[in-house]
Amino acid sequence: MPGKKHDHKPGIYPRGKDAKGRERWLIRYELPRDPSTGKRRQKAETFYGTKREAEKRLREILVQVDQKTFTAPSNMTVAQYMEEWLEKYRADHPVESTSDTAQSLITNHIIAEIGHLKLAELLPYHLDKLYQKLRKRPDKGGKGLSTRTVRYIHALTCSALERAVDLQLIPANPAAKVKPPKLHQREVKPLTDEQRDLFLQAARGSRFYNLFVVALGTGMRMGELLRLTWPQVNLAERTLTVINMLDDEDDEEVTDAKREGSKRTIPLVPEVIRALKAQRAAQAEEKLKVGPAYEDKKLVFANALGRLINPSNLRNRYFKPVLDKAGLPRDTHFHALRHTFATSLLRKGMDIKKVSAWLGHANAGFTYRVYHHYLPEKLDDREAERLNSFLFGGEDKKMAGNS
Repeated sequence: MPGKKHDHKPGIYPRGKDAKGRERWLIRYELPRDPSTGKRRQKAETFYGTKREAEKRLREILVQVDQKTFTAPSNMTVAQYMEEWLEKYRADHPVESTSDTAQSLITNHIIAEIGHLKLAELLPYHLDKLYQKLRKRPDKGGKGLSTRTVRYIHALTCSALERAVDLQLIPANPAAKVKPPKLHQREVKPLTDEQRDLFLQAARGSRFYNLFVVALGTGMRMGELLRLTWPQVNLAERTLTVINMLDDEDDEEVTDAKREGSKRTIPLVPEVIRALKAQRAAQAEEKLKVGPAYEDKKLVFANALGRLINPSNLRNRYFKPVLDKAGLPRDTHFHALRHTFATSLLRKGMDIKKVSAWLGHANAGFTYRVYHHYLPEKLDDREAERLNSFLFGGEDKKMAGNS
């Protein structure tokens, strides 16, 4: 091609057209000299569009270089970067089940599908198209993942690429410009006191009776319960530490109200402590029975071999049969146990800030928006007397009247 021998100089060079008929240009530019060696540094990138658009792109690069805001494209692929990011994620998230989930989602869906792309060439379009594919049914060429799972993949990807921006590997985060699939929420009604008692009575003898008690007594999400490990439980202090996660069972909006990776501590009431002690004893017997085949991952609630429980199995094989036995609607959502925890406390006048913290919400305002219609509008006689004493010094007046 004429002039190609001068292509080593900064400038714009034609490269013909691609298979789609788009004009292709080589944009070559100079960066500041290497600070350690003093050598000149040149970079190049391929651009598709008109000559005028290519010239505009070169001007943008030169301005960014001058302002020291330019990030030069590298040959690193999405797979290479994501694998490095997962190593850091695992180091930052010592709870094995949490990092295992991230590893599985990123490896099986991001690396497997778009890992071959260069990190510098990753576009919002690629991610948007991938999310669509992940949600399609398998018979339509997709993977049939739930909306919440795709949203979790998006949250992880967005976090990973934000770090790539901080490391100056890419100039902007392509995931930040992609809208994850919208979560269509359905109302999840909490159990009444009577329904809760019927549920627990029906659950007695179930393999996961203790899990149901802990769910009702802590407000933990299903994913948090299934990934709970014994090091997170402190029976001596009567507390439990939860790694706050985006959860496939969660019907709340995925907003700042639920921040992936944050922690919260929940106080344990006597009934929950008894359930955890019973679970530890039952698990010890199971380990002895299974022997070397038992994989001890320190999970509080595991399957018969010590492995992570499949959420669908928990729902279909254990939760729904208990609902049937208790005479409760079969479409009752597992998340109703979390709502029952929250509404039971709020109906009894518990401070909404405490309830919000135990639920893992970022602020009490979000908790109020979700549960405000469960706050008591009327006071029972006992509560009215207690409030009266706060407002008008009822106890002091009684004592004065009796003297």
